[in-house]
Amino acid sequence: MTIFAFQKVIKLTVYPDHAALLQERLEESLKQVEDRAVAGFPKAERQWRNHVARQRKRQAQLKELPSSSPPVPPNTDGTSMSIAGGPRDVRPSGTGGDAKEPEKHYRLTDEMKAIIGKLVLITEETCKLENEKNEYEGSALRVREEGLKKVLCQEIANRFPEGWMSAGQMSRNSEYLSIVMGSIGCSHESHSQRDKV
Repeated sequence: MTIFAFQKVIKLTVYPDHAALLQERLEESLKQVEDRAVAGFPKAERQWRNHVARQRKRQAQLKELPSSSPPVPPNTDGTSMSIAGGPRDVRPSGTGGDAKEPEKHYRLTDEMKAIIGKLVLITEETCKLENEKNEYEGSALRVREEGLKKVLCQEIANRFPEGWMSAGQMSRNSEYLSIVMGSIGCSHESHSQRDKV
């Protein structure tokens, strides 16, 4: 038996245990995210309410401003000149009107980002292990890492209080996460549409 064949037999033999260990670590890390999301929820809700109050105050101040902008000298063709010298439509600038409430957003702590980074590494290892097993078994089936990461984004979002995180928010939460997740563009399905198993 060659060294390669021996390695193949060993890897296929330990695959079930290795895969189970990775799944166990994944579940443990997801539970850590959920615990921290629940513990930090009062602060997240307070921050959001303060943000809404500031936005409403700004909107009220904008409504008190004059509703029309100062007149702009027109061109011969009935349009006004922009600063760059090109024509633009003559329209008064709006005051913002009634703006929608800002989207509920849960700011991740550094600790949560570290746990999510760990989850990404576990997902990458799971993908590698599965593809290696398929190759040894002569299967053409390949698991795509991007697909597993999209599923991971949704799994993470599901661990937050309902309405406070979506897979789309996960994918664009911060520069840190965009580097970790890569350019996969997680699904933008709403947290409220999830089907938690």
